[in-house]
Amino acid sequence: MSKCLIVLILSLTISIIVCGQNEPTVLTSDIDHFWVAFDSLQTIKEKNTQIEVMQSMYIDKATFGLKMFMELRKFDASKLVESINKYPKFWKSIRSNTLSRGISLSKDPYGSCSGNT
Repeated sequence: MSKCLIVLILSLTISIIVCGQNEPTVLTSDIDHFWVAFDSLQTIKEKNTQIEVMQSMYIDKATFGLKMFMELRKFDASKLVESINKYPKFWKSIRSNTLSRGISLSKDPYGSCSGNT
């Protein structure tokens, strides 16, 4: 019995160590989706339509991390559109920095440890 317990503990420890060794993965698809939605908003004058576009083109396609961030910050499409309309120079000023991020996209943020590979 004790040998089985030791083998179980070792196998769990090894899998945690191996999974902990993966390089961090940064997903950048949210940035691309944001700028597509942002560009679409520029031709729309009605706020409700802008909110629908931001929701469908950006938030509905968001990564898990962005969705959790927005939930924790109590941020939604309406507040985002309001900010874009209120501070257009700010949003235009950050575009080049966000697009020149130099990070490659990844489809699996958890690598081989998620069991989904």
